[in-house]
Amino acid sequence: MVYFGLRKFRVSITRESGKGGKSGFTLLELLVVLGIIAVLSGLFLPALARAKAGAKAIACLSNLKQLGLANWMYFNDEGRFVHYDPWPNLWMLNLQSRYSAVDKLRICPTAPESSGAQLDTDSWHFGAVSRAWLVKDKGARYQGSYALNGYFYTDGPPWCDPRNLFQSDSDVHYPTKTPFFADAVWVDAWPLPTDRPASNLFDFVMLPRGGLQRIAIPRHACSPAVAAKTLDLRTTLPGAVNAAFVDNHVEAVRLENLWGLYWHKNWVPPGKRPGLR
Repeated sequence: MVYFGLRKFRVSITRESGKGGKSGFTLLELLVVLGIIAVLSGLFLPALARAKAGAKAIACLSNLKQLGLANWMYFNDEGRFVHYDPWPNLWMLNLQSRYSAVDKLRICPTAPESSGAQLDTDSWHFGAVSRAWLVKDKGARYQGSYALNGYFYTDGPPWCDPRNLFQSDSDVHYPTKTPFFADAVWVDAWPLPTDRPASNLFDFVMLPRGGLQRIAIPRHACSPAVAAKTLDLRTTLPGAVNAAFVDNHVEAVRLENLWGLYWHKNWVPPGKRPGLR
């Protein structure tokens, strides 16, 4: 029996007694059971969260694999890499119009697209670790979670050294280490070996040019809580991004290893990542 003031209650959950009768669980026993359930939940929920994140990362790798294949189909059809369309027509427009499946592959499950209502009021177009980028201009709307390596455009922007562009497959000296597409906060990027990572890895802060800061985001292999908004650049970067390479393989790349890839034709990997202690 359990007493609270003048009212009397009995825990209604019963159990079989040793002599065939029934007796109620004591309040202490019930609390012990609830405590065990709470402990087990604390053990299993993080594991479930990791499994869910792993499933999203696998889906992202699948998207990039098919994007890379679509891009090679375009290259085989045209005899050149994706050409630089006038803004706001992007590489995505070419691949969508040629290969309709691309429309379903442009979004990483970890960085979903915004709803129609959000698009009507959203004034910030760059993406983030858990948000797709948005291009909204002249009636066109594109959303995506991946960037094209800008050095594969036939023509580059004013800040791009044309000598670094990949004009044909013979310009790609390291196909297993040259990314075509990667997780990113914008539609394209032009990395340089001297690029320093952003100090805020979670919410992208616009920079004057589009380098590795657009790609070096901890979208995978990292808890969102670790994706620091104020990072000491002298320490090891957390997390990874998924990337599709010229030889058509895909893999997860740790952020610290991005500088060791060959992003343009004349890339020379630095001895260590800029800013690293």
